[in-house]
Amino acid sequence: MKPSLLFIAVLLPGCVSTQYIPVEHFHPTVEYYARTYDGLDYDIVFDATVQMLTEQGFAIIDTEKGKGIINTDYGAEDRSFFGRRTRSKTSVLVSNAPNGTQILLNFDLQEIEDQILWGEDVVIYRSKHLNPHVARRYYREFFNALEDYLP
Repeated sequence: MKPSLLFIAVLLPGCVSTQYIPVEHFHPTVEYYARTYDGLDYDIVFDATVQMLTEQGFAIIDTEKGKGIINTDYGAEDRSFFGRRTRSKTSVLVSNAPNGTQILLNFDLQEIEDQILWGEDVVIYRSKHLNPHVARRYYREFFNALEDYLP
């Protein structure tokens, strides 16, 4: 006898864990992961972003200038971020804004741990969930670095 769909639907929610997320996490302030550059041309901002990411050690894996998409692989070198060795990859969306160009930024941050497994040094990467306060600092670091590449 096959279990009924209703029976499975009743049991399934019991298998899912939930986490309380404060209301501000559902509608974060755009200001920390987006920036508008008033008076700057789309092409200039797009090209500067690609140049900055490349010079910071990110391997660009995908760009679609017409759509404003820039995706990187994890940075070639690890770096210290708040006292921890980390690596990150970045996704950027560049778009026209009413008076300039806007960048929306997303990143994946992983902590790097050296461990010895079966007598060999092994590097383990663990995705890092950042609280909004720490994430804002990371985004600010990105935008501050980008400003060095803009006119």
